[in-house]
Amino acid sequence: MPDGIQVLQTGGAYIGDSLSVPTTLYELTDGEAAIETFVCGPNQPVVATGDDDRLIELWSPFAQVVSDAVYAAAFQFDIALEGPGYLTASALPLTAVSHEPHFDDDQFTPTDGVSIVATVSTHGGTRCTTTAIDLPFSPSGAPISVPQALQNDFDSGRHPHVEGEQGRLLVLPQFGQLHSGPNLEDLDPGTLRTLFVFRSRTASTVVAAPRRRHRSA
Repeated sequence: MPDGIQVLQTGGAYIGDSLSVPTTLYELTDGEAAIETFVCGPNQPVVATGDDDRLIELWSPFAQVVSDAVYAAAFQFDIALEGPGYLTASALPLTAVSHEPHFDDDQFTPTDGVSIVATVSTHGGTRCTTTAIDLPFSPSGAPISVPQALQNDFDSGRHPHVEGEQGRLLVLPQFGQLHSGPNLEDLDPGTLRTLFVFRSRTASTVVAAPRRRHRSA
């Protein structure tokens, strides 16, 4: 049995120029975390799944911008997306934003597509690495995990990484790409970070996809 595996890291790529990400007023959520999920499709209006009309009205127009941009870029570069896409919009107090490195999808089978995730926010950008990482061996279909030493090195900046620009839509592989939220300084406890995250499977021959574990960037 192998002692470990190496996962190549591509980093991310920008889609388009800087965007005006809508801010979420602290008073709108009473300072609490809030989230809304939209169902997306190519050349289709996004459809909210929740019932908070105030957040849906605020976030829907920009969710549409993100959805359209991702599908257009996928079409341009011949990336076949499968099934509906899902976009989560969330608001979180700056002091609660996590910068723990993680995989958006930690399970993979050889015939599965890696899928994609795209993020953009009002404060900071997604941090990711382009340097291959060594991980403990994981059988096909089992989740991969980030060793504590690698987490510490990534979080402290010792492991090479780049940080996406604030307001830029960044797309990256959903499986196996190590990334995290930003290290935010001068945190204002009365400010919310608004984050939009689009996810979609890439087309594959898999009949039943493995269960995916999602986390926010």
